[in-house]
Formats: sequence, C-alpha cells, structure tokens
Amino acid sequence: MSLQQNRKILSFRSCYEYLDEFVFNLSAHQFHEKYRDWPGYVGVELEMLPVHLNSTDLYPPPLSSHNPVHGALQKLANEQGWELLRERSDFNHNDVMLMIKIKSGETISFEPGGQVEFSSQPFLCLDAAQGRLSEIQHLLEVALAKEHLGLLQVPIDPWHSTDEIGIQTPKKRYMAMDQYFRNIASKAGPQMMRQTCSIQVCLDFGRSDTSLVNRYLAAQLLAPFAAGIFAYSPFVEKKRGDFLSTRTSIWRDLDRGRTGFVGLDRIHRKRDRASCIETYLDFALSCPVVFVEQLGYFVPSKSISMNEWIERGINGIFPTLHDFIVHLSLLFPEVRPRAYMELRSVDCQARVWQIVPAAFYVGLLYDSQNLESALNLLLPTLAQVDQNMLAARLGLQSPALQTVSKKLMELAIEGLGRMPGNFCGEQAGRTLMAFYHRFTGQGRTPAEDLIDSVHKARRLCPSLQDYFRLQDEWQALIV
Repeated sequence: MSLQQNRKILSFRSCYEYLDEFVFNLSAHQFHEKYRDWPGYVGVELEMLPVHLNSTDLYPPPLSSHNPVHGALQKLANEQGWELLRERSDFNHNDVMLMIKIKSGETISFEPGGQVEFSSQPFLCLDAAQGRLSEIQHLLEVALAKEHLGLLQVPIDPWHSTDEIGIQTPKKRYMAMDQYFRNIASKAGPQMMRQTCSIQVCLDFGRSDTSLVNRYLAAQLLAPFAAGIFAYSPFVEKKRGDFLSTRTSIWRDLDRGRTGFVGLDRIHRKRDRASCIETYLDFALSCPVVFVEQLGYFVPSKSISMNEWIERGINGIFPTLHDFIVHLSLLFPEVRPRAYMELRSVDCQARVWQIVPAAFYVGLLYDSQNLESALNLLLPTLAQVDQNMLAARLGLQSPALQTVSKKLMELAIEGLGRMPGNFCGEQAGRTLMAFYHRFTGQGRTPAEDLIDSVHKARRLCPSLQDYFRLQDEWQALIV
C-alpha cells in the first residue's frame, strides 16, 4: 500500500492493509546482521507542566490564554534553526503554534492545557535516549528561565481546575476533541486534555512475528502493574484526591470505547501476528468517530463508529485512508501500536526518576529470557486485567498487585543487567535499583513520598518548592 493513496475512499480491506504494513511492522532488517545483540529501539515522549517560577504565591498561578511559553520557545526555535508549524485557529482567529520540528522526527508540541511535550526519535540504545532527553530539557530550561518559567514533571496539575486552565492551545483538533467529550458527558475528557501529563516509552516489536506477539501481549498485561508502581498523582485542585494515581483514574474514565486493552484473550489463544492486527482493526472500527476533518472538524452529535462511517458516510462524506490514520491517532489503549509500541500507562515521573519507566520496560521486554518469565508471571492475571487497572489507582496497596510488581521489578533489574553494556550505560541501572529500594521493594510509590512531604509541611497540597525539595531528596538516593 502506498500512503499516496490516502485520499481514496476507504475500504475495510485498505484498513487491514494499512495496519499490516505500517502499524504492526517489525524492526529495521538492516540492523540484524550488523548488530546481532541489539535489543531494539528506545524512544520517549515526555509531557511537562509549565509553571511560573517567580510567583510569590504558595501555589503558582495558572498560565494565561496568552501563553508565554510559546513565545519563549519560538525564540529558541529561531536560535536553533528548528522549524515552526502553525495553524489558523477558528477559535480566536489567531495563529496557533502546533509544533516545533527539531530533527530526525523529533518534535516539541503543545497539549491542550499548555503542557509541553518532547517526542524523541528512536534511539539504538537506552543511554542515548536518556542523554538526548536531558539535552533537550536543558535547552528548554534555559529558554524558559528568561521568562521566569520552568517545566515541572508531574502527572497532573495539582493546583488548577479545568476551568482555570482552559484550552491553552486552541488547535482545530483539540477544539473538536473538547466538543466530543462534552457530547458524551465525559468529565474525564477535559481533565485529560487540560490537567494530565505522562511519560510514554516507545519500544519496537522485535525481529520476528513471535517477538511481536509476545512483546505486545506482555506489554498490555504489564499496564496495571506499571500504573501502580509509578503512581505519582495523589493531589488535584489543591486537595488530596481519592487515588494515588489520579491520572490513571482519569484515563480509565475517559471513554471506554477508545481506552483500555485490545484483544488479550484472542491474542493469547492464537499467538499469531494476524490476531494482533485483526483485534486492533475490530477495536478501531467499533470506536466512535471524534470529528470529520473534511467537514471543518465537524463533531457528530450522535455516536457513529468508524465502521458506520465507512458503510453509510456522514453528511454525504465518506472516509479516506487519511481519515483512518487520524482516527487511529485518537485511540488511547494502554499500548498503542504505531509501527512500535507506545506504552501509555505510566504517570509522568520527577526528573530524577524519568529514565526508570523505560529501564523497567526494556529489562522485561527486550531480554528474551525475561520476556518468557514475565509472560509466565502475567498470563495468570489476564482475567483480572481490568480489576488490576482499577486497583492500580491506589498504587501498590493491593497485596496481589504489590507481590507481582516486586517480582516484575526484580526481573527488570536482572534483565537490564544482561543488556549489552553500551546499550544501557551506567545511569539507568543505578537509578532503577534506587527506585526499587525506595519504592517497589517496600510496597510504596512516589505518590506516598509526596503525601508524606505535604503532611510534614502541614499543607493540603504540595507547593512548587515541595516538589523541588523532594526531587533533591530523591537525587541523593542514587549512588
């Protein structure tokens, strides 16, 4: 299939062919002989919350609709020779900065609530991914400091309501999404768009159909345990919430038709690549359409699935391959296939721990011995995957979740130690071990350290300085 055909009317066959050729494809064959011990690519997508650094208030005020971050990063882009992409907004008739293209597919983009996201290129090793992430963060820090701004790595804005935040980036896609969530009365929709931040680890499917199936299956089954291990969002709107991972709760309640898990029973039963493609196709076709770009980002008032759009059209418009690709980008399962696996279950972590989720997944999914061990440990939990995702909102308080999480983290540490030395570097292993001893090994999560810090300060909600002090305390643990 050629992507040049993406303006032709869509068929069910062309949907399958697209998933087959571009979504569930294997890692680059040219590396197989040259790098026989190469575990796979590593990429990271990190969302960060912009904050005022010079505020005299205990809690930073929300950014205004005239977001100063965009101006600061436009200057940075001009200095670095990066490309700016803009769009004319129907909301306020001004140009909206959509994205900054850096190089080799790397981007800096802006989420609806003003969150800044860096999406890395795929790197041949974990160490290079971490190094590039730190390099970009330094550039962003310097640029934003000139405007007395910083980037805080938290999974949810702990201070401001969705109304206070508003839509900071009124691109057409985001305005349509906002309307869609209002149509389905999703309280979590505006929260997801305006308040949340995540760190997404991107790993490839491997070199064979067997590795693709096993990695995809294991990655989905890992989701509840990863969500619990990395819980770090216990505060929202200046008070303690009901959960240790409020972000996990928001994503679960967002829109059940486009989140969660895909085809686990069938993939486990058949164990072939075709079952991965077929179940994801079924998931995509049954999922409601968010908007019709050809009709000016029209949002249907009644739920219409992609399957129904293909068969009946919407207001005389039938979808093209381009529309199907856009539709896929609006699906949010715990593991989203995109020619690689986008692992979406982890709360954004403080900078000191930001490499740990990637190290955790690499140690389990990229080590062949551990992949088998992880599947043996995870498959008995398949029938409880939804219940475990609910339990993960409370971190590791579930005894069953805690027991398996400890074993998984121990396997990850062992697996990372078996990686080629130049793949991981020294920092990832030390940081993963420090995280395990501080948190998972004790049945704790970063959220509980944050709660203890706030209680010690006798406050209802963490201040900006509380986050900074906790970061320093955690940094001292890594030796």
